[in-house]
Amino acid sequence: MLVLSTALTFGASLVFADDVRDMQVPDEVASLRDLLAVVDKTHQGRILEVEMEQENVDGKEMWLYEVKLLTRKGKVYELEYNAITLELLKADH
Repeated sequence: MLVLSTALTFGASLVFADDVRDMQVPDEVASLRDLLAVVDKTHQGRILEVEMEQENVDGKEMWLYEVKLLTRKGKVYELEYNAITLELLKADH
């Protein structure tokens, strides 16, 4: 279930989905700024897209950040983070 989508490119502003006003995001969710700092420390490349979703993981509702990252070698990585702890849960390419 997609609840927030934002495209990030150099020199561009953030663009949010229309339903962002209706979101009931818990206060514990890490900020986008904190997420970007974590991604920058662990992965080199250009962030193409960031999405926030609430998904059912092992029978439990969890907020996730999904990040698409273009590496310097031209590969696209899809990274998935716990939106509260910013723990990297999955890295696919």
